[in-house]
Amino acid sequence: MLLEVIRSRRSIRNYQDRPVEEEKLQACFDILRYAPSACNSQPWHFVVVTDYEKRRALCDTFTGAYSFNRFADRAPVILAAVIDREKKIPFLGSMVRRVNFALIDVAIACEHILLQACALGLGGCWIGWFNERAIKKILAIPRSKKVISLLTLGYPESQPSAERERRSVAEIVSFNRWRSREDAT
Repeated sequence: MLLEVIRSRRSIRNYQDRPVEEEKLQACFDILRYAPSACNSQPWHFVVVTDYEKRRALCDTFTGAYSFNRFADRAPVILAAVIDREKKIPFLGSMVRRVNFALIDVAIACEHILLQACALGLGGCWIGWFNERAIKKILAIPRSKKVISLLTLGYPESQPSAERERRSVAEIVSFNRWRSREDAT
């Protein structure tokens, strides 16, 4: 069943004019609690926006370079994924490795939500390009926090298309040493 959900998940940009039931939202948030994170830091906080006026205000920020995200105005739910806190050890590890573990952790949590939504018959889309300052102001997110992404959720307007073409395993995996795509063909 998990493989079926993973294979069927798509970025949905057209939604039915239908609210998402509270039970389904809660199921998405419950699964979020099980997302792994560096040193179990769970650095995320999600702001859930279901209020029509607040969603409209968020979508009004999608102008100019952000205008291709206007589709979000049709979503009955918008989530803001925020790095809320970082524990000392993962933060120090991030500095040493130059890898932002909190960013990775929040991304994993977002995908948990999107997979659970898909399993419940909902669609969702990850939005990574937005005016963070405007989003923070609308949602009263402190300046010290980082909004990583926005997620839209809702019932898809139509069934997502069939499985997309994907690269072969041989192109994306190598054993025991690096092998480029060109070497795989």
